[in-house]
Amino acid sequence: MADSEVLKKLKDIPFKIQTASLKERREVVEEIRNVLSTPGITEPAVRFVCRLLVLTLHRYRDSTSQSYIKSLVAHLAATHREWTLKALLPVLLEISEQLKNTASSKSICQSGLYALRWSTVLIDGTIKSTEENGVDYNTLVISQANLLAAITAYGDHRKSDKAYSMLHTSWVSIGKAKLSKWIEVLLATPPDLGPQICVTFSILCRHLQQIGDGDTIEQHKTKMLESFTKSLISVKSRPNANYIKGCHNLLSQLNSGDVRDALLPALHKAMLRSPETIVQAVGQVFASLNVELDGLAVDIGKSLIVNLHSKDEWVRGEALVALERLAARCRQPAAARALLTHAFAEYHGASGKLTSSEDKIAVLNGVSCLRALPVSGADRQTLFSEVATQLARVLDSESHERTLCVALDTLQRWTAGLGAPLPDKILDIFKKNLSAKSTTQVVRTMYTSMVAAGLRACGASPAQADALQPVLSKAVDKAAQQPLQHLVVNEGICAMLCLVQLDAARSLATRPQWAALAHADKHVLLHDRVLAAAADDGGVAMQNSVGKLPKCCQRTKLANLQSLRLSTVISYQDCPYICCRGS
Repeated sequence: MADSEVLKKLKDIPFKIQTASLKERREVVEEIRNVLSTPGITEPAVRFVCRLLVLTLHRYRDSTSQSYIKSLVAHLAATHREWTLKALLPVLLEISEQLKNTASSKSICQSGLYALRWSTVLIDGTIKSTEENGVDYNTLVISQANLLAAITAYGDHRKSDKAYSMLHTSWVSIGKAKLSKWIEVLLATPPDLGPQICVTFSILCRHLQQIGDGDTIEQHKTKMLESFTKSLISVKSRPNANYIKGCHNLLSQLNSGDVRDALLPALHKAMLRSPETIVQAVGQVFASLNVELDGLAVDIGKSLIVNLHSKDEWVRGEALVALERLAARCRQPAAARALLTHAFAEYHGASGKLTSSEDKIAVLNGVSCLRALPVSGADRQTLFSEVATQLARVLDSESHERTLCVALDTLQRWTAGLGAPLPDKILDIFKKNLSAKSTTQVVRTMYTSMVAAGLRACGASPAQADALQPVLSKAVDKAAQQPLQHLVVNEGICAMLCLVQLDAARSLATRPQWAALAHADKHVLLHDRVLAAAADDGGVAMQNSVGKLPKCCQRTKLANLQSLRLSTVISYQDCPYICCRGS
């Protein structure tokens, strides 16, 4: 059949193929296949059909329509192998470049998945069971890398896993010998070409690990890491965090030597040059590593602490996240102590005096996130002692109410997981500052809440209980006498929680304070107006405390608690009272 006759038959196909009808789509694909099956078909006709596929990419969004296109690609590969390779690979490269350079969205991600499926169908029909003659591996591999980057950029784990599943199945089918062509092409590309190369390296690492070929990963890990650092770390514009998440499988293969010699120097240099550009990437990198950083990352930790009080709110938030992830990788007490020391030095003006309360609060939040340090036993006690000493200085010198509350919240968070009797420093701070001039009613509530959290986490000795009960009973009595003062009642609720936790002898129910909690008509601490005001006054400490009071005290007010959507789930398993057991 002459070219003119074939092209005449295909003349109306570009319009027909864009129909919305599934039936017509199937018919037009069948028509194309019939034309391609006629004797005497020539290369221009095959090239024309390959170009038609672009028209379907953003229109055929259902699995049925895509199955028609996949069958057409498979037919092209089976009947006109060389011409299809020559015509379709440039089309895939063009599509991949457009998708990679377009702002990520769900639609772009899905289009990338469709095009990636076409490429795997092409591989199955042209490479899997035949010789490699005529295959432009450079175009094929770069096309798949670009498509993979377009999919990864959106950050949908399910779609990323689906893309990996496609490639993994395709690579398994062609065998290790032919897969080496992918590695050769990726290694030959400049390491700073773009994130698509290191993302593909990461997918390859996952595949090689799954088939048990760790030697290949070790052989090329240095080049892979170089591509990662030059494409996503040593950059002038903020990298997409989803690309770094997509490199998780590569980063998880690194050992301490790789991190020390190549990765951390690049991260440190980038943090010094432009922290606002790279701070989010630093946090994502730390989340993906499987090695203990310890002293290796103290310098980066210092840079993150400085950026906790950055002028840019986004940078402050990302620095806090990165610092917490870094802390989770520092197991050595010396490194942990160095991070804490620098955090408090920053608070006290190591990089210039902090005049804004927001800056002080940001640094205190950094101290709070350092509780993620995986240090236990006596070393944890030593760290807590240092934190308590430093926060005591803050509480003595600070007068701003919100800053005081954040400092107390930080100390409260550090008490979790101590696994020891309540430290005496907590009681010393409580008794010393409860009546200070800077201690407003809100701050008093936070002090009492801190003690409640400490008792819940650590318990108390008999001597500590004897010292605390008079002060706590006084707070409950004051709340009973001033039921209309919501802030006073908030403190009373926290104090009652402390008394419940201290009442090992089960004698609290016989004391006058119990009526403020459980009396049918005089339950001041659980009155409707108190619960309603808690949401408006921001009584978070009070809400947390109400959720941990005995079941017998909450039964009549459960509807109120649920309507307020308290920040903690009601829990009774730790209550010392018989009525709450087995619930």
